[in-house]
Amino acid sequence: MTPNLREAAVLADVDVRDIKDVEDMMRVAATIFAFGSRYVLVKGGHFSDASSMHVPDVLVGPEGVSVFDAGLVETLNDHGTGCSLSAAITAGLALGRNAPDAARDAKSFVLAALNGARTWQLGKGRGPIDHLGWGCE
Repeated sequence: MTPNLREAAVLADVDVRDIKDVEDMMRVAATIFAFGSRYVLVKGGHFSDASSMHVPDVLVGPEGVSVFDAGLVETLNDHGTGCSLSAAITAGLALGRNAPDAARDAKSFVLAALNGARTWQLGKGRGPIDHLGWGCE
């Protein structure tokens, strides 16, 4: 399960504004994990305080808790990040990686795709991420 902060708040029956740090994310992820999911990855890309300049994701599973942190990429091209992350996790699992490694690798993939599309100007509104690495140097 890969809910963003807003979705995780609804599932855990908390106000999203009360999720302020990694510890809060861990509590929410643990609450959702207790419902019966094998793994829960709460994504931190929608933190309301973007001044922190970091985006942690919290994975809770039978092995415990893993935190995957990355710097915030300032871009309007972030459309599809959640779907791309879950698809990349699925691909990693299909390749035989364990869930924590698949989640870590997926986060790295999405981070690279965000950085690759960081300066793109495609039409109006939010654009896609750079899945194919076209913007990488």
